[in-house]
Amino acid sequence: MWKVPPKTPYGFFSYFETLTTEIHTCSGTQAAGGKHVEIWKSPLRQHSHELKQHAECKGDVAIWFRNFISIQGNPLSGLKCWREEEGVLFCSGVRDDIRGLVFSLPVMLILDIEDSSSPPVWNFPGTLTPLMKTLAKKEGLIYDLVGMGLFSQDKTHFITRYASKSRSDIYTYDGMKSGGHTLRMEKGKFANHISGDTQGFPDGYSITAAVYHLRGGPQAQRAFLDVRRKEFSKRYDLVVSGEDLSTLPSVTYSGDLLELDPQDRFWLRFPFSSKKTEYVTTKMDPPPKLPNAPAVAPIPTEHHANPSRQATPSPESEETTYPPAQTQLPPVPAPVNSESPVSEGQSLPDSLFRINCRCGMTGDGNVLYQEEEGLAMQCEECRDWSHIACQRNGRASLLGPKDRFICDFCDGSSVLGPALDPGFHKKQRISVRK
Repeated sequence: MWKVPPKTPYGFFSYFETLTTEIHTCSGTQAAGGKHVEIWKSPLRQHSHELKQHAECKGDVAIWFRNFISIQGNPLSGLKCWREEEGVLFCSGVRDDIRGLVFSLPVMLILDIEDSSSPPVWNFPGTLTPLMKTLAKKEGLIYDLVGMGLFSQDKTHFITRYASKSRSDIYTYDGMKSGGHTLRMEKGKFANHISGDTQGFPDGYSITAAVYHLRGGPQAQRAFLDVRRKEFSKRYDLVVSGEDLSTLPSVTYSGDLLELDPQDRFWLRFPFSSKKTEYVTTKMDPPPKLPNAPAVAPIPTEHHANPSRQATPSPESEETTYPPAQTQLPPVPAPVNSESPVSEGQSLPDSLFRINCRCGMTGDGNVLYQEEEGLAMQCEECRDWSHIACQRNGRASLLGPKDRFICDFCDGSSVLGPALDPGFHKKQRISVRK
C-alpha cells in the first residue's frame, strides 16, 4: 500500500488550498493583562469555497471574490472575550474579530454553489483578478474559468463541461450517455456554455460547482503571497513565515505586545497544542484557586447532541476553578436533584455555545443553530461547535459520542483524510477524559 512520507512537502496541498488567518482583539482588563490579541498561528486551510451572500453580491461572483480576498477581512465587533471555559467568562473586555484574512490563494480555485432544491443563480465571469490589473497581468495573477459542474433538480444526474485553453472548444461529460467518454460540443461556445449564469445549460439543470485556474501557476501564487506578506506586516503587524509554500507557513504577531505562555492560558484544555497564540499588554497574574467549586449539574458531555441541551459540567478539580469575569452570564439552571442529569427531553434555555462551521455558519448557536439542518458536535480544542456532516468531509459521523473530536479548523490534517494521513484514525479515536 502506498503511503505518504512523514514529512510531505506542503507545496502539493497548496495547489488546491486557500490559507487564511484571524485576528481577535480584546480591550481586556488590568487583571486580565490589559489589551490582548489572539491570532491563528497555524493557518486555516480550505480547499473549496461555498458561494455566500448572494443578495449582497448581486449574484456576481466577481463581487464575491473581491470581498473574499479583501485585506480588511470580515470584521465583527462587540463580541465576548475568548477567555471562557464551558460558558464561564474570565475577561469582561470587549472583543473585535477580523476573520477570513486571505494570504495564500490556490492554483485551482473551486467554488461550490449552495446545495438546495432552488440554488441561487450566480453570474460567473470568464476571469477573476486578485490584484491590480497591471501587476496581475505581469505575474499571471489571473484566474481563468475552465469548467462547470451541473446537477439535475432531482440530484440524480451530474454533467460537467470544460473549456480548452484557447476557449475555442467546449467539452462535455454526460455520464454513460456517450459510453462514458467526454465529447466536444459541435456548437459549443464559452460565453454560452461555460461562463455567465444559466444560458446554454440543459433544462432542469443548475450549476453546482465552478473551477478556476490561476494563469501563472505556482509562480503567480508566490507573487500573491509576497504581496500579502507585506500588507499583513504594514497593516496588522503580522509576520508570515517562509519564503514560499514548500512548507506550511505560520503567522506571528510582531507588535508591541508580549506573547503569553501557553501554560497561562488556563481556560484551554490543551493550551500547548492550540493552533492560536495570544499576546498581552502585561503579564497576567497567576489565576487564584478557589476552595470550593461552584455547584453545577453533573451533565455528561455528548458530542452528537443538540448544543442547546448541554449544561456546564463541573470542573475536574480545584486546579481548574477560576473566578469568572464581572460580566459572567447567568448560569444555566440546574435540575432540582443535582445528582441526576437533565432528561433527554428537557431543554436548557440560553445555553452558551458558539458555532463555527466550515459551511460558513459562525456566531451564536442559540440564534443560528437549527437541529433539522443536522446535529452538531463540539471540538475538544477550541470548544466551538460544528455540523457533524460538515467535518472531516463527512467522516466525522463515524465517531462515537465518547470519541475525541478536533474540528477541521484546529487540525490541518482534515484535508488529507485516511488515504493520505496514516495517523487519521489514531488522532480521531482517542477517548475523552472522564
